[in-house]
Amino acid sequence: QGEMEEARALLDSAERGKKQTEAELGDSRSAVNEMTTVNSRAGASKRQVEGALHTMQAEIDDMLHQAKNSEEKANKAMVDADRLADELRSKQDHVSVQSKSKRALETQMKNGKSSG
Repeated sequence: QGEMEEARALLDSAERGKKQTEAELGDSRSAVNEMTTVNSRAGASKRQVEGALHTMQAEIDDMLHQAKNSEEKANKAMVDADRLADELRSKQDHVSVQSKSKRALETQMKNGKSSG
């Protein structure tokens, strides 16, 4: 009789242990499923951020290329402006010399007419 009660007590204890282990296993499976979902979402977010980063890098590369082209055009425009300024000064000097020569000739002509 005593052995039977002890066996029943051991069996009840084993049953409680089994139920507790099954409950813990269910909780663990739920936690694993939850973490898998979290991990999947994090992976999707990571891919989205990486895509945005690649897009931004491409846009930055394009802007740098455009800035370089603009700088080259600006440098060329400055060289052209310097050349045109030199040409203008040269023409102005030429006009000035021609004007002085014209005035000198007019003066000579007036002097020649006055004396003649």
